[in-house]
Amino acid sequence: MSVDAERRIKFDGCFNFRDLGGYITESGRTLRWGRLFRADGLQRLTDDDRRRFAELGIVTVIDLRTPDEIERRGRFEPDVNSTRYHHLPLVDVIPDMTGFDADAIASPDFMVDRYEEMLADGAERIAMALTVLAEPGALPAVFHCAAGKDRTGLLAAIILRLLGVPAPDVIADYAMSQVAMREMIAWVKATSPEATEAFARYPAPMTAADPDNMVRLLDRLEHQHGSMAGYVTSLGVDPDVATRLKAALL
Repeated sequence: MSVDAERRIKFDGCFNFRDLGGYITESGRTLRWGRLFRADGLQRLTDDDRRRFAELGIVTVIDLRTPDEIERRGRFEPDVNSTRYHHLPLVDVIPDMTGFDADAIASPDFMVDRYEEMLADGAERIAMALTVLAEPGALPAVFHCAAGKDRTGLLAAIILRLLGVPAPDVIADYAMSQVAMREMIAWVKATSPEATEAFARYPAPMTAADPDNMVRLLDRLEHQHGSMAGYVTSLGVDPDVATRLKAALL
């Protein structure tokens, strides 16, 4: 089994649940397995899924979805009182993605511009998420959004680069959502005609995970701030947070 195949954790109700362990940093250290996970909508977990989830020992859940998404689709309710739930929406409202003209959608910067908008809107929540994950006893933890691709992908990229994971591995981690998106879209088509129609109105880049999106985003952030550590500092995050994350995850 490949490392990437080992990374994916199969659930009936989730399609993009992955362990971020196993990556080797630029200094030669390795991310611990079973400490930090990324996912799509945990509210879809079945009863059997929830038993498997409990075996992971997760004590912190960070939900990056909007208040409206939670109201309409529900939230993950932990089975044990020791699991802490944090609602840290990366954006407060899902933007209307149907009003772009063909030239804008065709631009290689289309998704990168959307990601920069998300990062600007969610700067305070990103800082809070990093701080929560660095708290004593916060791990194992999982952070998730609806599809586990965009908002989750942004936070995953920030964390991985902050820990020193090489950019090519961060880009590959983002691109792994391509398989999950195909599975999720197939599931949506089989279970929800209304949601299928909504997907059909989205620009094609919104349902893809083109690795070039992450290449361009990392280039922008690290050019503007010198490094991912510089970007995180610009958010007002205490430098000790990175130190504690490295101690807990590497």
